[in-house]
Amino acid sequence: MKAIYAKSLILGGWALCAFSVQAQVTVPGIPPSGVCSGGNGALSSSTTINSGETYWYTSNGNLGNISIDAGGTLVVCGDLTINSGNLNGGIILIEPGGSLSFGNSISSTNAQIVNRGALNLNRNAGFAVNTGPLYVDTGATLNTNGRLTLNTLTSFGDNAQISIDGPLVVNSGGLAVGDAVQMNIDGNFTLNTNVDIGEASLVNVAGSLTLNGGNFNVGDSTEVNVEGPVTTINSNIFLGDYASMDLLGDFVFNGGTFELNNFTILTIQGNSTVNDDFSYAGTPGNGAFVNLQGSSTFNAPASFSQWVNVCSPNPLTPSDLGNATPGCVTPLPIELVSFDAEHNGADFEFEWETASELNNAYYFIEVSKDLVHWERVAQLNGGGTLPYGSTYEHTVFASLYMPYARLIQQDFDGRQEIFAPVSVSKSAQGSASLWKVNGANLQLMPQGQRLHMAQYNLEGKLLQSWDIETSQSIELPTGFSLWQLCDQNGTCAFEKIYLAP
Repeated sequence: MKAIYAKSLILGGWALCAFSVQAQVTVPGIPPSGVCSGGNGALSSSTTINSGETYWYTSNGNLGNISIDAGGTLVVCGDLTINSGNLNGGIILIEPGGSLSFGNSISSTNAQIVNRGALNLNRNAGFAVNTGPLYVDTGATLNTNGRLTLNTLTSFGDNAQISIDGPLVVNSGGLAVGDAVQMNIDGNFTLNTNVDIGEASLVNVAGSLTLNGGNFNVGDSTEVNVEGPVTTINSNIFLGDYASMDLLGDFVFNGGTFELNNFTILTIQGNSTVNDDFSYAGTPGNGAFVNLQGSSTFNAPASFSQWVNVCSPNPLTPSDLGNATPGCVTPLPIELVSFDAEHNGADFEFEWETASELNNAYYFIEVSKDLVHWERVAQLNGGGTLPYGSTYEHTVFASLYMPYARLIQQDFDGRQEIFAPVSVSKSAQGSASLWKVNGANLQLMPQGQRLHMAQYNLEGKLLQSWDIETSQSIELPTGFSLWQLCDQNGTCAFEKIYLAP
């Protein structure tokens, strides 16, 4: 086995439901890339880009008094800072490898911006995108100082990196966030329009979260963490399969639709005030989990739906729960399908498979000679939160054989799950010639050699061991038995044998 980390989609076994009624933010086609040559020439200070004109920039510098009118185009392939001017309209294309920064004297833009590189909105007093749209393409970055206000359609492509050093306000037009996007908002996050967040994204909000209108759609396996004092929901919110939402402060749900799906996790560490119903739209039997760590006030007749598992330190009346399932049985961080270990020459080879993963940060692999003292030999990154399984393989150089190995999983908050140890099989070239199974007997093959034989139980505990000088047969017990045989050259075979009763 090679030292690799791979994810493989396991099909079947899951009957997952799609979102039900939420609106989607429609994103039109993104304008094509521009060319940093030709046109009306290179951009310089005190330039007005009129309708039908195209300027470009390939250097590294600061320019002032730049105006872009409707119909004009600026293509940025270098590192450009615009310190002053008026962005009245037109289009700005930031190409891969290029960057555009706006100085403190520019407070807003009416231009359409397509960012395929880096966009820096460095205005401490705040920046507003008014008529746009604003596109941050796949893998591009957006960084701001101060408040960012979006009054137009905004799209963050897959794998984009968004860092807002202040509050983020989305007023109109809609915000579409792609898959595997990381958003860090160092302030309050206020939503007054539709927001769609794709799959496997991460949204960290240092301030409060307020949903005043539209739909807030959180995709499968996406994490939303809110550290502010309060999360207030006055509209619709839809959490996808395996999505998680962790609220450090208080929670107020005033109305609208709060929809949970397959294996959704909602954690509220502060106090909760619930004035409307929760619904479950996933597959019956899968369920969702709500963890209420503070005090809770329920003003709705049936606050939770069937298949929702509710955990609370305070007693909840049946009318509060509705048809929900009370209890604090949290989903396991991972569902382990198998874990195998083999010692091959000078290598430990490990392979394991999961059916699903939840907030999975790390894997640790440990080996032991006595099931008491454990030595850690590997640490690997986990898969985060996945609605499907993964296959892992890892090889560690270790010439000293250890008969036991175990797998440890750690999630993002430091909690660990230690799985039962397994016996390490030992392969060696030519080991097949050491023995063969003959009926109910183990037939030793070498002639005239001094051999060492050991028998273990299935937990890896040594039952008996002895040295033998000549070939002989050993009667096998029925069921499973675990054997080790080493020849005089140190070549060993370690094998589990089954004999039917």
